[in-house]
Amino acid sequence: MDNKLKKLLEIDDYYLYRMLLKEDFLYDKISDEASLIEKSASSGINEAKSLLKSRKRINIDKLALDFGLKYKMMPSDNAFSYFKLAEFQEPDTIIFFWENIKKADDELRKIKTDIFGNVKIKDIIVAHEVYHEIEFKNKNLYTNNAYVSYKKMFLFNKKSKIKTSSEIGAMAFAKVLLKLNINPILINYFLSMAYGKEDIVYEKIMKATNKEK
Repeated sequence: MDNKLKKLLEIDDYYLYRMLLKEDFLYDKISDEASLIEKSASSGINEAKSLLKSRKRINIDKLALDFGLKYKMMPSDNAFSYFKLAEFQEPDTIIFFWENIKKADDELRKIKTDIFGNVKIKDIIVAHEVYHEIEFKNKNLYTNNAYVSYKKMFLFNKKSKIKTSSEIGAMAFAKVLLKLNINPILINYFLSMAYGKEDIVYEKIMKATNKEK
């Protein structure tokens, strides 16, 4: 395990979520990012705890089936150097980009450390997407209602949804539901290693630990 990965494994979840938030095109409009991160993560955590309380054990594929989710496998979509593992297609389909999942799995095996325990990357992805299905069905969740208001062209107020709130909620949900010790956001680091882009992801995360905007 290299020194960069060791550092990443020590970073608090808050800063990993902040890294995601800083990628949002509305980031500069957010007045209280700490509150938004806390509420977004809590939304996912609470939903995960509710499921854990209602089920004796979590079989992630059965859970997805119970939520009416369908799986679809596709070749990796790496247009514009945006490497994706999966995406949720409303109302009920998880699209897996299987080539990238395999690449991330291969990089994880090279480390020879069970960072995510016995949990597979594919299962983490499913858990993440289950949260998006929960969001789709429950419009009252905070992550469905994280908005920011700002003036546009100095003429009128515009209200826009902060989409990254949903991603923070989904990551927090997956971590708690699958009882992971490490935040699943770091899957992106392993995928970036496969393409020789890990320094970019590393720098983004380290910049997020800087308390300045």
